[in-house]
Amino acid sequence: MNPTDVDRVVESVLASLGGRATASDVETAASQVLEAMVSPATGTPLIWIRISVSVADCSSRRSPTQRARVYDRIRLAASSLKLLVQDVAKELAVSMPHMELNVRDSSSLLYGHDSGELLSVAEAMSQAAIDTGVSIIRGPFLDLALEQNSKYMSVLPELLAISPALRPMVQIGTKENGFDPDIVHGLALAACIHNKSQHLRGHGSPQCTVFVNGCDRRAFDLRVHPDQDFVCALAEESSDLNFAASFSDALQQTALVRGHDISMAAHEFTTTSTEQASLRDINSSGAASHRLSIDGLPPVGPFRNKVSVPSGYDPSDLAAFLSERLSAFSQTGIQAGIHIDFPRS
Repeated sequence: MNPTDVDRVVESVLASLGGRATASDVETAASQVLEAMVSPATGTPLIWIRISVSVADCSSRRSPTQRARVYDRIRLAASSLKLLVQDVAKELAVSMPHMELNVRDSSSLLYGHDSGELLSVAEAMSQAAIDTGVSIIRGPFLDLALEQNSKYMSVLPELLAISPALRPMVQIGTKENGFDPDIVHGLALAACIHNKSQHLRGHGSPQCTVFVNGCDRRAFDLRVHPDQDFVCALAEESSDLNFAASFSDALQQTALVRGHDISMAAHEFTTTSTEQASLRDINSSGAASHRLSIDGLPPVGPFRNKVSVPSGYDPSDLAAFLSERLSAFSQTGIQAGIHIDFPRS
C-alpha cells in the first residue's frame, strides 16, 4: 500500500467523522480501515467473508431514531461476526479475510420519509462499516422501478459521494413495473456527475451496482427471515474453494459453541468470465456446495458484470449501455446486474 492510498483512507475517515472528530478518533478509524485493506500473506488463499444483515426492525417515523437503530444494528452484527472471523483465522493460522457486509430490507426504511432519509440511512451504514473495520458495505437498496421512488433521483449524486466504503444498490427495472428509459438516463447522469468528482478528488463510492429484478429481502439469492444473519465465503480462485469450505465450517462451529446464531450460505466462486469458470475445474476442487458468480453477480451470459467509467464519459453512452445489457432481462424476470466502477485518476 502506497502513501497515496493511506492519504485516501485518512481523507475518507475525516469526511465520515466530520469536523468535530479528535485526532485519536481519526487515527483509530483509519487504522481499522487500513487493517481491513491489508492483503493476505503470500501463500494464503484469498477469500472474502460476506455477511448479510437485515435492518427491517430499525424503522421509525423519527429520522434520528431510525438512523441510530440502523447504526447500532449494523455495528453490533459486524463487530460480533468480525470477532468470530478473527478467531477462526487465528485457529487456522491464516490472515484475516476481507469482510463485506450486505444490508437487507433497507428500502422499508424509506416509507413515510422525504428524500433526505435515504442519505441519513446511508450515512449510518457507512459510519458503522468504518467503525467496525468492514471493507465494503453494500447498500442501501433503492428501487427506482417503483414510480413513488422517483423523488430520490435528485439525491443520487449525494448518495454516491458519502463514503468510499459504501456501495449503493440501484434497481432500474422489474418484470412487474417495467423498464423506464428516463430512469436509466437520470441514473446515468447522476453516475457521471459523481464520476467527475471521483476522478478529481477520489471521494465517495468507488462503485455502485445497477440491476433488474432484484429483491431487497434476499440473502445471497435466498429468501430468509429478517432475524437471520447469513454468511457466505467467497473464493476468487477455484483452487481456493476447499479453503472457503473449511473456513465456513470452522466459522459455523465456533458460532455454535458461542451461541451466535448465524446461517451459512453456499460457498461462492466468483470470476471475471464464463470462459474462466470451467465447471470441470470447479468440480475438481472437491468443495461440496458452491455456486458460481461473475464479478460477484449472477452469470447471465458471456459478459463481465462490471464496467469501469472513464473520466469524461458521456451520460447518454452509459444509459445506452445499461439499457442494452439489462432491459431484456427486466422483461423476463431474470435477475441481472452490473457493477459500475468509478476509478480515481
